[in-house]
Amino acid sequence: MRERALARLIGMRLDIAGRAVLSGANLSAGTIEWGRRPTPMPTVALTDRDRQLMSLLHGANFLSASQLVMLGWRSSRVRAPQMRLKRLHDGGYVDRFRPAYARGRAEWNYRLTSEGFSALTRLEVIAEEPAYTPAALTSLSYAEHDLQLAALVLHIAREAAGGGDGALLERMPFRWKGPRNGRIDVEWGRGAKPSKELEPRPGTRYHHEDSRRGYLEPDATLIAGSAEERWAVLIEYDRTERPHKQIDRLQRYDGFLLDGFSMKEGLMSTVRSR
Repeated sequence: MRERALARLIGMRLDIAGRAVLSGANLSAGTIEWGRRPTPMPTVALTDRDRQLMSLLHGANFLSASQLVMLGWRSSRVRAPQMRLKRLHDGGYVDRFRPAYARGRAEWNYRLTSEGFSALTRLEVIAEEPAYTPAALTSLSYAEHDLQLAALVLHIAREAAGGGDGALLERMPFRWKGPRNGRIDVEWGRGAKPSKELEPRPGTRYHHEDSRRGYLEPDATLIAGSAEERWAVLIEYDRTERPHKQIDRLQRYDGFLLDGFSMKEGLMSTVRSR
């Protein structure tokens, strides 16, 4: 159903929001073309908006040009944002690629480079990692997955913000973390005391069955609220329609709910700190 709907839209003139929804469509159907940089590369002074967009790109792995435009600019503006993204590319802060067979028609997709990551750590926008490797393109279907997931998150953000034409960076009612910076490393049974509301009733029994303890690495984590009322939504985006391939991951989520739900305060501190 979704593929047929996408097929009807291909070739139509779409606004930025429409293009963002189609990000990743049929990307893995062929080879890709990488953007070329001029020699020597120009010096680019990073603006606050540049840093915020690059930080989101670090967490989400891949974002399309239309998605970045929606995040950083008014959606009615296209040319100036595209030129700014090209300048970030030419300056070495981001890589860009698109399907080679659709040259001139397909939009560019972006990922953060090692130089971009180094700039963000120098500016203390993100915490330094032991080692940073740009998101791999060993399989284009993975990039397709991340771009489609980003389209879903931006749709939620746009709806939650009440529509409008302004930059989503300024209007999103939540913080968005991707698989790279949304990982939850839980120290089970340590450093957390359950609130009275979450204490199990006397005689409560838990059936762990095959649940497992271990880290969680959601495809997307949306954190909203403030102070003690902070909460998070964890999203897993699966396109395989073969849940048996996700057994290990689902067992860890099961363990998280059984053992971790009563440790809500400690778990949310873990989510906030990353």
